Amino acid sequence: MEIINGKRESPIPNTPIGYINIYTVCWQNNPNNRPDMQKVFSDLKSINLNTNDVEAFELYKEVAEKDEIVAINNFGNCYENRIVNEKEKIRAFELYKEAVKKGVIEAINNLALTIFIPYP
Repeated sequence: MEIINGKRESPIPNTPIGYINIYTVCWQNNPNNRPDMQKVFSDLKSINLNTNDVEAFELYKEVAEKDEIVAINNFGNCYENRIVNEKEKIRAFELYKEAVKKGVIEAINNLALTIFIPYP
């Protein structure tokens, strides 16, 4: 009876906000306001992709800090692919520049891209 009256479970501490958003929208009283299973699956997949990106970013960061030249270039790629502001563009540029100095040929092209392509 409590569910009919709108009572819902409280989110478990440290639950990612994406998961909370998915299940709370599924609780809508009006079935027309609830997402279909394709939408739920798509949202879950998106959360997992974002989590994987963060994990990859952290791994590249760890290896780049150990002065691995290819990792420095790849770490620059991580910054470039998530550039949302000028600070991240500058960080990507610095990492590519360091990789170029250490002899990573691919980093030359990446360095040029950070110069000529504006951030969103």
